[in-house]
Amino acid sequence: MIIAELEISGLDAALERADDEIGSAVTRALEEAMEEGADRARTTTAFKDRTGALRQSIESGTRGAFMGGTLEGHVAARARHASYVNDGTAPHTIRPNSKNLIGKTSRGRRLRFEVGGRTVYAREVKHPGTQATNFVTESIAPDEVMARIDDAVQDAVRKVGL
Repeated sequence: MIIAELEISGLDAALERADDEIGSAVTRALEEAMEEGADRARTTTAFKDRTGALRQSIESGTRGAFMGGTLEGHVAARARHASYVNDGTAPHTIRPNSKNLIGKTSRGRRLRFEVGGRTVYAREVKHPGTQATNFVTESIAPDEVMARIDDAVQDAVRKVGL
């Protein structure tokens, strides 16, 4: 009978280094992908930002841990009106309230706004709705993110020599 034996030493340490390196590489790749997505959302021409508040509210981040089983990335616009711009709105009626009323006029409780340089008063207006821009949801390309993560894992494996 012939028995061949092979002893592999240091495998546990190499696998632990690989786990650490891969986890760090995946986290870095996801953070970079999310920041690029936030940059795309900030620079899009899909909407007109009159005050700059919407663009300034765009942020990115990650949470969780790769080795913990859950690592999530996000691009978010935190401005109060961000969802209306991203998702659009259905047609709706606008009536005077304490936020949009410019005070009680001689015409009663009315909306006051300018159209073509003229001041217009109205009891209500029928807003036609707005089309969705999807500026946040389209700022992240899942295939690109996964390709970046795949490259990061391959680089990490090469780096630890496995």
